Amino acid sequence: MNERDFHCDAVLSHADQRAVDALLDSGLDVNAVPEDLRDRAKRVLAILQAAGGTGAAVSPGLADRVLERVRLTGTTTPAFLAAPKLALTEEHDEPALCPDDEEALDAYVMSGYRAEKVSSSLRDRAMQMEFLGQLIATTPTQPASASLVDRTLAAVAAVPVRRSAPTNLVARSSGFRLADLVSIAAALVLAGSLLWPVLTTMRGRSSRVACGSNMATIAGAFGSYANDNRDALPMAVASLGGPTWWEVGTSPERSNAANLFTLPKQNYVSLKDMACVGNPNADRDCGSCCNRTDWDCIKSVSYSYQVMFGKDRPSWGQRRAAGSAPMVILADKSPVVARASMGEPINPMENSANHGGDGQWAVRTDGSGVWLSSPQIGDDNIWLPGIFDVAIAKVREQVRQGNYSGQVRLHGNEVPSAADETFVGP
Repeated sequence: MNERDFHCDAVLSHADQRAVDALLDSGLDVNAVPEDLRDRAKRVLAILQAAGGTGAAVSPGLADRVLERVRLTGTTTPAFLAAPKLALTEEHDEPALCPDDEEALDAYVMSGYRAEKVSSSLRDRAMQMEFLGQLIATTPTQPASASLVDRTLAAVAAVPVRRSAPTNLVARSSGFRLADLVSIAAALVLAGSLLWPVLTTMRGRSSRVACGSNMATIAGAFGSYANDNRDALPMAVASLGGPTWWEVGTSPERSNAANLFTLPKQNYVSLKDMACVGNPNADRDCGSCCNRTDWDCIKSVSYSYQVMFGKDRPSWGQRRAAGSAPMVILADKSPVVARASMGEPINPMENSANHGGDGQWAVRTDGSGVWLSSPQIGDDNIWLPGIFDVAIAKVREQVRQGNYSGQVRLHGNEVPSAADETFVGP
């Protein structure tokens, strides 16, 4: 044990303290001390008598304990305690702080006497030092009491103890300032402006992937139907042209969509697989498809099928020319037919609304699927019959120049001029 440790720990044990108290309470009469403490009391009395008579050193813990007990009880100080020969041992002549208290004191001074700025490991000791310093510097506001306890309590009550600031962040005001509200609103607006395009793009890609999966399923249904019907494409009734074919939900003789409905009606594909996620009005519940021949209305149709009302109809595997790519027979819903059926001007270069105008999926007669960023494939526009090619060329030029006036119109009874010409609807 080094010198500094000795100074910190030089205190009486609990049993010795009780022996000192019992000895003083008995008026220094050892025989009046309880028997279990009598031996300790005898040793304490011998040490005190030796200190008073011979100048022997007394442990500071024992001396302090006896003196304090005398003061508190009002007992007359024994002569041998009042004698000038009572002294501390040499190693106690210069009391020193223990290492932790010294380090805490240094940290307290270096922090500008601010205990709350001392590191957490030493903060409690620094706060005790600060408290003791405030007690020393405080002048009592009331007359001193004869009782040490009363005077000490009065001093403690008179000192405003400064508490350390809380380590967690606590709002200094219970309400929002206008500046805080404006800052939060600005942050939300900025975050929304940054995230909205990303979310929209992700949602658009998800919709495109789901629709592409639908198209693959429908292409398989086309192949199965062709195998069962000598390479023929789905037909509800034989129509040779003339009547309007966009009147969905009326009768197969006036609805080209009824031809496509043949696939779910004959269980080649489910109605759910023929509903694009980009069409909020799509019919996804087949119910009893065997008792139905068509969708309820043009808005519930998600995909536009090759118009089969002409006298020359394509077959599975049809190509526009030898060595050329297979022709398109199915695509995302035609925006041209949707507008024309409501009497609105049309733009032949407009993409399907199923994917926000970015493009459209298409199925070709070889069962392959393709994403089209424009409805124009070479010299063929999939939304219009070939007789409109000249008009389409004019429209493309008008659109390029930015002065399109919507002069091309459909009446709903147009048909492809040849079997290898793509024209889808509704």
